[in-house]
Amino acid sequence: MKRKPKKILLNILALAVGTALVLLLELLLFTFGVQPLSDADPFIGFRGSQPLFIKAAEQEAYYALNPAKSKYFNPVSFYQPKPEGTFRIVSFGGSTTYGRPYIDQTSFPRWLTGILNNSSGSVIYENLNLGGISYASYRVERLAREMARYSPDLYVVYTGHNEFLEARTFEKIIDEPGWSRNIRGALYRSRIYSLVSLGVSKLSGNREDGMLGTVNARLEEIGGYDLYQRDEKFKADAITQYKNSLEKLLRFARNEGIPVVLCTLPSNLAGISPFKSEHRTGMTLEEITAWEDLFNNAEVAFRRENFDEALALAQNADHLDTQYAYLHYLRGHTLLQLGRAEEARHELIRAKEEDIVPLRALEVFNNIVRELAIDYDLPLADVEEAFRKAAPEGIPGGELFTDHVHPTIKGQQLVAWTILEALEGKDILPVNPLRDDPSRERVLDYLKREYDKISPRYRAMGYWGVGRVYHWAGKIPEAYNALLLAWQTVRDVAEIPYLLGDIELARGNFQNAQAYFREADLIGGEEVRVAYGLARVVLQLKDGEQALKILQNMPGSSKASARYLGLEGQARILLGDLKNGIANLEEAVQKAPGAKQFYYSLAVAYLKVGEEERASEIFGEYIALTGKSDLRFPEFRQTVLEPGH
Repeated sequence: MKRKPKKILLNILALAVGTALVLLLELLLFTFGVQPLSDADPFIGFRGSQPLFIKAAEQEAYYALNPAKSKYFNPVSFYQPKPEGTFRIVSFGGSTTYGRPYIDQTSFPRWLTGILNNSSGSVIYENLNLGGISYASYRVERLAREMARYSPDLYVVYTGHNEFLEARTFEKIIDEPGWSRNIRGALYRSRIYSLVSLGVSKLSGNREDGMLGTVNARLEEIGGYDLYQRDEKFKADAITQYKNSLEKLLRFARNEGIPVVLCTLPSNLAGISPFKSEHRTGMTLEEITAWEDLFNNAEVAFRRENFDEALALAQNADHLDTQYAYLHYLRGHTLLQLGRAEEARHELIRAKEEDIVPLRALEVFNNIVRELAIDYDLPLADVEEAFRKAAPEGIPGGELFTDHVHPTIKGQQLVAWTILEALEGKDILPVNPLRDDPSRERVLDYLKREYDKISPRYRAMGYWGVGRVYHWAGKIPEAYNALLLAWQTVRDVAEIPYLLGDIELARGNFQNAQAYFREADLIGGEEVRVAYGLARVVLQLKDGEQALKILQNMPGSSKASARYLGLEGQARILLGDLKNGIANLEEAVQKAPGAKQFYYSLAVAYLKVGEEERASEIFGEYIALTGKSDLRFPEFRQTVLEPGH
């Protein structure tokens, strides 16, 4: 009996020593700059450990954006408790709400509060723009829960374009129970756990846990839109997820007594072709060949302005395959030329709906928004309808959009106007400036006055944003034109000449590419990407030795990446070091399965070492990624092995 207190004391001592060791290790890891997973995790609210706003150290009543979230949000700050006489409007959504391709200065949330503040007396309308880059509805719902603690007077919800943007490798986490999220959140704050977790992830080659990293926009991965394939289950799941997320948000807001206005989402129909088209499943080679003949002839007829012939050929192609998105786009523009606008609109909508890379909200999303507005008796800002009415022939295009979904500055003004119209007579706003004609005239005068103040540099920065989006999505001509417009005014942003160089490289204009990369290098800030670009240029010029020099001067942190390994492998193969070149490329394609350019080089290398079976296997993967069904292995083999290759 006497030994029991001693045993308890020893246990307490052991616990204290263990805790002290853990704290010491945490301190050491902090000193060496090891970041906890919570700092890198943008999935707001999924585990409750990483708030969007934190108290400023010098003033507890003042809240500012968490620095860990600055990559995804405009700078936002506010006082809590809310100052007297303030009407707090919180706007949720993705990059359109954010203000892309610009910033909050010309976003619809800023125009909305700007109109109100120039129309009211004593009330101050506060803009909390929570548009998150690449944020989809399930994140918006979590954000809405967090923001309820900060005395919101109105939620504006404009979400739906990002539902397919990320690989859904975290579906189980989205609906994870709160207690489980809290435990995981505590672990994510630990540097010890974070270090071990990332180490295990690297050793196992696990690339799929999106919860451990940044927003996993699929187009940003090596391989880009090649990663997207037709997937009806994925599509159905995304639609279900969208509706469930909005319903959760609306039920929560109703319980909290927070008014909500829902927005439908317009898309650029006339001014942007589908990002990717695929034939229907099960087409035979003969059917594909016949379809391609009809389609190619339809395009020729369209260019020659033989629109009746083009339409007839396109309709015959459609009989063979109704799912090829670009065919509907061609038919839509042909019908427009024939003056059949309503039919054209339906075809262009179909082109959007069949797009394999669905970066524009599906029609069903707008139907869901309209239905929920009725079910929950909410004001509906039917932005999609407003854009249709404002567009020539009722088909929105480049006059209202900077790219596929982001409105022009005047388009953002139209969104704000539509929201105010939806709120008219709803007893939500203290004052609505659209209540009579004189008020409307004052609003229009304010919008014009502020629009005219926007600087040429600000507009040019928007062209840069558009160019980035198009480059990112593989729309090279559109990207090049936008980036050239930006480069005319903005000469101190290295990414602009870097992207122009990347496009010139893809076009085979190697001297132009080098010149742009050097411009980017002089500006600074893009050293790693510029080095990759220059290495790719000299590889195209068959200078493996210079490529290796460029790569070996890069930071050590870059040397484990798929891009580095692939380029190093290509350089070694040029220099005749086939064994090491193959090893580099094998590791590169393992890390980046969508990197088709590395598969081609790897197939070449295996042929050169006499491993034809492996070469054929790798070549088959290359064909699967590129869709080049006309390229056959025997012809490829002959090209590689003939003298002088």
